[in-house]
Amino acid sequence: MTLSFLTGVLALYLLVACPFPAEAAPYSKLSKRAITISVLKASSSVPNGCTDSQITSINTAIGEGRDLAATASAALANPKIKGSTNFKNFLGASNDPTSINLQHFLPITASLNTLSKQIDSLDGLGADDLIYVCPPENDCGSGNPGEVTASTRNFNSAKDPTDVKNRNLIQFCPVFFGSNPQQLPQSSAEAVTKLQAQTVFEVVPAMAIVHEVQHSIPVVGAPARVGDIKVTDPKDNKKKKAYSLRLCRDVLSDSQKIQNAQNFAWFALFAKAFPGLNPRENRHEAGRAKSSQIMALYVPQPRFKKCRFPRLEIEPNVGTSRHIVNHDINRYYILCRQGLLWAHPDN
Repeated sequence: MTLSFLTGVLALYLLVACPFPAEAAPYSKLSKRAITISVLKASSSVPNGCTDSQITSINTAIGEGRDLAATASAALANPKIKGSTNFKNFLGASNDPTSINLQHFLPITASLNTLSKQIDSLDGLGADDLIYVCPPENDCGSGNPGEVTASTRNFNSAKDPTDVKNRNLIQFCPVFFGSNPQQLPQSSAEAVTKLQAQTVFEVVPAMAIVHEVQHSIPVVGAPARVGDIKVTDPKDNKKKKAYSLRLCRDVLSDSQKIQNAQNFAWFALFAKAFPGLNPRENRHEAGRAKSSQIMALYVPQPRFKKCRFPRLEIEPNVGTSRHIVNHDINRYYILCRQGLLWAHPDN
């Protein structure tokens, strides 16, 4: 036998006995943790149960929440997502979109389905059970009664397993179902419309689903579970949980953004409202510039050497879908000089 022959045999043996590691399987092909999701059905003998109408509302919210998560997941799959305004604002430019998708959005689309299993007791349930309940205001989370939309509890193996409060619960509070006339629930479609129009909106059950799941160990797993971060609001120097758009977007650091449940909900809603990497019709960006007359905020194109007064009828520039609403010539000129509008090429 020649040396080259022996070397070839050895190489073949090593290849068969010690194959190269395979690529990591996509999330859809990984073995998922088997969890059972149920809803506690209301009756005269069952506290914190959900009525038929509440179960219908929860199912609607789950469907819309899964849709928001799927939209966010698709956005994060874009290789250029890290450069997008939405990603920078809510998830932080220094963070990894792939791991965020795997840990926080794909589990929602994989695990949450509309409810079919109804139970009348929390007895005998454990770490692999997730139960939806509908408690009254005075027993729904740690916030002020009438203000909490939903809350989450996780099973603790170190505590008494027979204690019915030691369960994996997502608690849907009365506000979730519209008990507060000032905070009526809206569909995600209504929220998207209002977000696009820069109109104030309140409770969005689909966002609550995306938010609460970030706290739920059965769905996202213990390593990925996040909380509600408290930050000092620069407006009044008070400590607050980062729920609002302003706090989530402008105050949290990159590292805090992926540790705060509401940031994932905001990212998903903005991905639905403003598809694309840097949507120009993001009026919240324009709002930062104190301008209600334009639909976007972006740098003027370098080919436009200077701002000129527009024609009486202003047409949208190439590549935009924006129409100038206010035809005030002086205002247009000022906005152009400030970098808030493109100069019209033919003026």
